[in-house]
Amino acid sequence: MEKCPEKLSHGSHEIATKVRAAFHSKLWEELSRTCFSCGTCNIVCPTCYCFDVQDTWNLDQVSGQRCRAWDGCQLEDSRRFRWVPAHGELP
Repeated sequence: MEKCPEKLSHGSHEIATKVRAAFHSKLWEELSRTCFSCGTCNIVCPTCYCFDVQDTWNLDQVSGQRCRAWDGCQLEDSRRFRWVPAHGELP
C-alpha cells in the first residue's frame, strides 16, 4: 500500500453498503439519459472486476484456447448474457 498514498476512510463493508443503498437513486436515471454506452464508467470504476470468457478454436477444430477478457458490466451486451448476481442488482 506504500505505492498508493490515498487511503479510504471506510472499510469495504461500509462502502458496499453505501453503494447498494444508492442503487435506485434518481441520479442514475438522470445520468442514463446522456449515456452513450461507451464503457468509460467501467474503466474508471475502482470496484469493476467483470470479465467474459472467450473461446478460440484452432484450424484443426480439436484444440483451442480459453481466455478471460475484461468486460464492461454496464454495457448492454454484457447485461444480456449475465448470470443472476448474488445481490440481485441486474435483472
